[in-house]
Amino acid sequence: MKKPLKLFGMIFSLVGVALLLLAGALAWHEHSFLKGAIETQGQVVDMIQSHSNGKEMSSPIFEFSLKDGTLVRGRSSVASYPPAY
Repeated sequence: MKKPLKLFGMIFSLVGVALLLLAGALAWHEHSFLKGAIETQGQVVDMIQSHSNGKEMSSPIFEFSLKDGTLVRGRSSVASYPPAY
């Protein structure tokens, strides 16, 4: 009876340590990203319509400027119904 409980405890501990290490690695990755990132203001300039599961979904098209004045235009990978913007 003690052997299965000991095995269960060891497996549970190993999984816990692995998840703790994973959380630490993800936090370090995010910290490194944010250290080199810059904050900017942008705006939604258009909405693209698509269909999914019989519903009309909307994805925003946004624009922002880089420090050197270059205008960047992008499309969100997230669509919603109803439109969030």
